[in-house]
Amino acid sequence: NLKQLGERRKRLREAFAQSVDFAIAKRAHFFLQCGDLFDREAPPPAELTFVAQQFQKLREANIRIYAISGNHDMPTSSEGATPVRIYDALHAAHVFSKRTEIEFDFVKVEGTTVAIGGIAPDPRLDAHADPLDGVTYTKPKADVTLLLLHCGYEASVPRDFAEAILPKSRVAQMQDIDYFFLGDIHRTHKAVIDQSTVVV
Repeated sequence: NLKQLGERRKRLREAFAQSVDFAIAKRAHFFLQCGDLFDREAPPPAELTFVAQQFQKLREANIRIYAISGNHDMPTSSEGATPVRIYDALHAAHVFSKRTEIEFDFVKVEGTTVAIGGIAPDPRLDAHADPLDGVTYTKPKADVTLLLLHCGYEASVPRDFAEAILPKSRVAQMQDIDYFFLGDIHRTHKAVIDQSTVVV
């Protein structure tokens, strides 16, 4: 039903704009987008334009934008580019696109060095695979380290979940990551393991 689809897209645009306005009102330093900014790999131009306008509002408020793709807007072929990469090319957002190596961007915030990294989801992974298995990175020299992922978390996935799942044991191993931010699951969850915090 085209009418229902139009109403749903309108609600999603309004919700996204509200999150942007909230970040601006709170004077956030970062806007973290953990995948599935779009629900398909080739979104309509109107959606691309709307997001560009919202990102511009964030940039005008001096809020840095970091993003990764999700399983819905990730091309199935290795040659395709995710739509969120457009904003990286325009320097409107920092988009992490590697699947097997975590890269970090370093930002100084009020005397604190923050390392922000991310990794794109790998559509080749089996269901329930550890998305960080075999992934490499250099331990960041920072006061606080954030990592963006698009996957489930072991303690909070529904029974029929068939995507990659971050295990508690992996979080415990990676003590140099302070915060894991996960997209994909459409309900919130927070867990603390040793010195690390997982936020869904």
